[in-house]
Amino acid sequence: LFNILELINEGMTYFSQSNYIKGLTKYNEAIELIFKSYGSILDKQNYKIAFFFNRASTFKAKGDFGSAITDYQKVIELNNKHDKAIKGLEDCLDKILEDAIQELKPKNNSKTISSTILAN
Repeated sequence: LFNILELINEGMTYFSQSNYIKGLTKYNEAIELIFKSYGSILDKQNYKIAFFFNRASTFKAKGDFGSAITDYQKVIELNNKHDKAIKGLEDCLDKILEDAIQELKPKNNSKTISSTILAN
């Protein structure tokens, strides 16, 4: 159990240093170790919630919103009242929508069809 807690703490440390790749690596190692080593000894649901939430938050901070959404959804499946996961999911969906809207807007330096017609 100590190794798992150590991996989680290392992941949190890397997260706080904005080193998201190393943080994700540590969270992934912790998830793998807990399920391979301890199986039914521990309350898997509570650990799953913590691991997936931490990993989702790291994906979100890294800008990998698709992966964050997947992990936030796992947390919400396990606990549909997990306010922080719900908020994280909403933030990711808002960011994806915001980015999509920006992509649809014409660029400032490009001419639109209507401005080209009016100029002629």
